[in-house]
Amino acid sequence: METERSVPALVLRLTLLALCGAAGAVLGVPELWVCLVAGAVVAGWPHPILLIAAIGTLVGMFAVGGELGWQLPVLVLLTHAALRIGVVADAVSWRARIEVAVLRDAVPGFLAVQAVAQGAAALALALEGAAPVPWLVVGAVAALAVLCWVVVGRLRRT
Repeated sequence: METERSVPALVLRLTLLALCGAAGAVLGVPELWVCLVAGAVVAGWPHPILLIAAIGTLVGMFAVGGELGWQLPVLVLLTHAALRIGVVADAVSWRARIEVAVLRDAVPGFLAVQAVAQGAAALALALEGAAPVPWLVVGAVAALAVLCWVVVGRLRRT
């Protein structure tokens, strides 16, 4: 059986480490070592529970010290990428090779989820401090619901 172009599983694991480090750098936290340790743990054992714990650590660090701004959409992108890559890395051994086609086939779903997630991030940024204007919140949530409906509908057709 012939395989197409492939990448070593080690590349995916190192990508997890890089994504966690990049998230820490984006957050600008002085405890960057925490992000790198979390990245090293999930690179070594990308189990879903550990991935969620690492992402939770990053989000917690953002919630404690971060301000809403350009960091939020970047953090959404990095954490989602870590989750998607971690799922693939967890399914293969250290010595495995992953066909590029497998990674490429995951791109449309990733982009669709990112569209919704980035919409939610933009909504959070737009509504920051908008609680006194309830119609704005209702309208924004309705617009996000429509975006979710369209994206999910397109995903089901593919």
